[in-house]
Amino acid sequence: MRNLLLALVLGLQVFGSSVIAAEGQLSGYVVKLAEKTSESEPVSVNVGGLVIVVVRDSGSRPPQDVSVVAPDSLDPLGVVRGVQNDQGVALMGGGYTWHLFRPTNAGQATVKVAFTENGDGGKRVARKYQLTIE
Repeated sequence: MRNLLLALVLGLQVFGSSVIAAEGQLSGYVVKLAEKTSESEPVSVNVGGLVIVVVRDSGSRPPQDVSVVAPDSLDPLGVVRGVQNDQGVALMGGGYTWHLFRPTNAGQATVKVAFTENGDGGKRVARKYQLTIE
């Protein structure tokens, strides 16, 4: 998984929004679905690309009761957790969790994300992202 993230970061640095990989691996565009992504406008991604669903920490800890529901046309690759500090030091509220998917079939898809900010007594957040897989 660490190698996948390293390849993703290097690909973004060298190729901007595209990643080129060996046959049968990730190939094409990288799409990040996060709090600033429009829920009303579909985001385009290609079959074989990479979809990253970002769930950011809120306050001083990760959100609770996280749910990321994706259709069968998005193959789950795993979940990784990180911090935003280059030195790897956890910052208060600076962490994130990435849910990684590879589109396998062309068509429309909806990814549903829900979580509770700051755990106990926190606000429930629900988002629906629309994808056009080409």
